[in-house]
Amino acid sequence: GYGFEVLGVHTGFPFGQYKYTETVHPILFGVPLVMIPAWIILIAYTQQFIINFKLKRKYALIASALTMVWIDLLIDPVAIGRMNFWTWLDHGWYYGIPLWNFLGWFLASLGIFAFVIRNTDQNSWHSYIGASVLLFFTVIAFADKLVLAGIFGSTLLIFHFFAK
Repeated sequence: GYGFEVLGVHTGFPFGQYKYTETVHPILFGVPLVMIPAWIILIAYTQQFIINFKLKRKYALIASALTMVWIDLLIDPVAIGRMNFWTWLDHGWYYGIPLWNFLGWFLASLGIFAFVIRNTDQNSWHSYIGASVLLFFTVIAFADKLVLAGIFGSTLLIFHFFAK
């Protein structure tokens, strides 16, 4: 994930044109190092979430990538709002986020999950940590009147608790 971020801030691919602000340090190659554990948490959570549906590998790959996009529909508006983690140089209709970003998330996630998705046992720690991150961003989204983002987060949390 971090590699895609570095590629993204320098080329605009795969997410679109954006840059990180001075809010989050330290930064290496134009990307905050905190993005490494952020990607790990989201990938581990998504993998554990998708396990609940007992899908064949090819469907699990697509479902995982779509879940990551759904998560970004929650996180991105909060991250560019109150948190001011990054700014978009390209603009779009969804809270100023370009549509290309979500396609980029799908493609990057598909590539990542092609390597990391596997048959594994459920790990409740991954699920709890990931759900707590979703809850954190969902609460902030509603507090900041980012209603659509909050709805995306709420939907994920509902699926999380009923998917077990």
